[in-house]
Amino acid sequence: MPRLLAAALAAATLGAGAAVALAAPPPPPQPRPVVVEYYDSGSYTRDTVPQLRKARRALRAELRTLEKGRKPALVLDIDDTSLSQYPCRKPGDLPFDDGPAGVNCVMSGALPPIVETRQLYQLALRRGVKVFFITGRVPQMRDATIRNLREAGFTRYQKLVMRPTADLSAPSVIPFKAGQRRKIERAGYDILVNVGDQDSDLAGGYANRTFKLPNPMYFIP
Repeated sequence: MPRLLAAALAAATLGAGAAVALAAPPPPPQPRPVVVEYYDSGSYTRDTVPQLRKARRALRAELRTLEKGRKPALVLDIDDTSLSQYPCRKPGDLPFDDGPAGVNCVMSGALPPIVETRQLYQLALRRGVKVFFITGRVPQMRDATIRNLREAGFTRYQKLVMRPTADLSAPSVIPFKAGQRRKIERAGYDILVNVGDQDSDLAGGYANRTFKLPNPMYFIP
């Protein structure tokens, strides 16, 4: 979730890991016309589909070498990894990184799924892999998030982890997200694959394989 988005909601509501596999989107954040062209031209889909195809192959490969006694896990981010904010943000006149616009999109609970991520999620379920969502969304967004995940087809998961409101003042989301992955692994899981749309979703270790999806709309440190 963009830092401005999280801050707007808060004001209203008072290790070494695998290398990141990068797609080839425009570097975020980009001017509105560039963003619209990138998505509407099909470039977003052309960059996203191969990444998630690689993630599915990686999940299968990691399962074949899973250490005996360890439990397999998949970690997914939510915004613009599992659910797309683009259709909600596109009609507005505000910049794509505007906080209140993003809050309204999240709280609508109506964001569509990123279909290829849902396919990865479904593969994980079929293979007995537990799915964890680790998101920068804050607890005030939990009900809308659960509803949106359910309606988008993400109906079964081990845990939904949300960023504490008190953590919004931190300069980076990396310690929170990496710390949550560490907790998962300490509970006996091996995180085989971790997918996000920001480098900060993936940095800090505690995942065997990482895959970054394109997002030219906003940047989260």
